[in-house]
Amino acid sequence: MKSLQSIVNKEMKKLQDIENQLRVLEKDRKALHAKSKKITPWLILIPILYFLFSAAFLKVGPFTIISSVFLGIVSAIIYSIRVRSPFSNIIKDLKFSLIDSFIKEYHPNIKFNYAQHSRNGKSIIRSTGLIGADKYFEEDVIQGENKDVKFYISEVHLKSESNDAMVTVFKGILFKINLPNRNFPKTIIQSRPGLLNKIFRSFEKNEKYDFWYDTNDESRFIKTLGPLFPFLKHLIERQDVIRLKAEGNEIILMLETGMRFLDEPKPKLSRTFFEKEFANRLGQQLNSLLFIVESFANNLGQTEIEERLELKAFEYLKAD
Repeated sequence: MKSLQSIVNKEMKKLQDIENQLRVLEKDRKALHAKSKKITPWLILIPILYFLFSAAFLKVGPFTIISSVFLGIVSAIIYSIRVRSPFSNIIKDLKFSLIDSFIKEYHPNIKFNYAQHSRNGKSIIRSTGLIGADKYFEEDVIQGENKDVKFYISEVHLKSESNDAMVTVFKGILFKINLPNRNFPKTIIQSRPGLLNKIFRSFEKNEKYDFWYDTNDESRFIKTLGPLFPFLKHLIERQDVIRLKAEGNEIILMLETGMRFLDEPKPKLSRTFFEKEFANRLGQQLNSLLFIVESFANNLGQTEIEERLELKAFEYLKAD
């Protein structure tokens, strides 16, 4: 009984710790929300009132218009400094607290760091040659280590210029996984490589697992990456578009998905942090993404994948 009671006490303490962290952040959110309700109307009204006053009593000219625009810009800057930036910091602390609690509970072997934004994704993607882009946006970065497996996960949004407009060329999840004691040949795998890639690369089709590949060592490709083929097929069936580069002990995977990583639903200043939906979704997403890392690390077979997905809520990776 003592052993059972100690376990119960330990679990209760964990719940109490995360609840205390959320209460502090919720208090900060409420205070910031109250401040926002006080200053936002004035920040909106001052430029408008200035323009109306000038139009009523002064001659409307370039100076009046420029001054009104300038006041609008100043108001936006003040709002960013007084409200948007502090709220961003609160959200960062909220996500870290929830991620930390979840990983300690369900993945205790993982050590991790979390960052809201990073520029590492740009160099990672460029090094692969999988896709080109003019603009790289990256957020919600989790960099970690599970025993001797190192991983990097982030949400990325890539855009390219086309006819004087920026168009999205990729939006999804980026994985970089370093697996010790592996030696993959230089290999590119894509589910939908496109006509130009088929022409300019030596792509071959793997009919059984429904992907295209280009490798510099066919026999080593089959030997080292072959155990992962069932999982790649599983990803393709659910996500349709995947891009992968393997070389040495490293795998880089770009998974196109409509999932908003760590932002379902998106936190709002007016919404309480004690809503269960946000924490539940975050846990489901983390489980899904860490499952992908685990699958590459352990060469999970098709049967294992299907059995474990029942527990991992993998369907949350499906595009909206």
